[in-house]
Amino acid sequence: MTAAVRWNNSITEFIEIRSGVLQETNLLTLNKNKSRIMVFRNRGKVARSERWYWGQSPLSVTSKYTYLGYPLTPSISFTQVALNYRGRTMAAMGAVGEIILKSKLKSFHASMRLLDSMILTVLLYAAPIWAHDQALILDRIQDTFLRHFLCLPSYTPGYILRAETGRNSLDITVKKLTLKFWTRILKMDGSRLPSICLAHLWDISISSKQNIGLVKSITELLNNTGFSWLVGSTDFNILQRYIPIIIRTATDQSLQLDNVRRPAKFWPINLNKVIQYETFGVASGQRLEDQQKLTSTKSSNMKPLESHLVKG
Repeated sequence: MTAAVRWNNSITEFIEIRSGVLQETNLLTLNKNKSRIMVFRNRGKVARSERWYWGQSPLSVTSKYTYLGYPLTPSISFTQVALNYRGRTMAAMGAVGEIILKSKLKSFHASMRLLDSMILTVLLYAAPIWAHDQALILDRIQDTFLRHFLCLPSYTPGYILRAETGRNSLDITVKKLTLKFWTRILKMDGSRLPSICLAHLWDISISSKQNIGLVKSITELLNNTGFSWLVGSTDFNILQRYIPIIIRTATDQSLQLDNVRRPAKFWPINLNKVIQYETFGVASGQRLEDQQKLTSTKSSNMKPLESHLVKG
């Protein structure tokens, strides 16, 4: 598939789109036999008037395409992406199960290392982009592995498995990966594509009050953990300082949710009811100073999209 990129006429593109007609630029040639068009939309069929041509030759419109292991759909459904990765992960789980059986592995620690290194790496590929709000599908993979290894019934609840094994919900892992990805982007040069894309998403959030993609994941995580003042921050040092607190807060919230679901006859999960910022090396005075600093500089840091783009 040949991709066409057009962004405010500022990124050098090799295909120009004008009235449904694709034209060659930059001396690159399109392979018409391998090229497909995908029209992104919320729902419904493609309109009959939706026709795409390469010169005089029509190009077919597809409803599904996998690019670099990432399945694309017209509605950009992340649930379909999660189900796709779950199918791949089940194959990896079968391979790990065979290793455990042949080696007669009984070490729980070693089995968890296999889970993290051979199964979850497949499941959480590019997770910061698509795994937001997919915790239910993700946790089923981890729960299935734990049941098989511990020889437990298939109806054993996931919150019991997590409490007894000390494993967190994979939603916490996704949150860690999301924050790590965000900090990596902040350290990039403004001409890099991830930096350009994130700047564009922030601009959409400001102009239309609509959070999508990575910005939605970041915004909801910070709002739910009491760090809404960090939304839109471009200060890497300040963000890095509070990441451990954000993750700890999200982890405690996840444990509390599991604790509520546990029957009264089971002992409660040991939780830290109050998170002290000093415990993480950040005093309350420092937090207030950082908050005031970001509040005063955020408007100047949130530049329009054009300032982040490479002039082609």
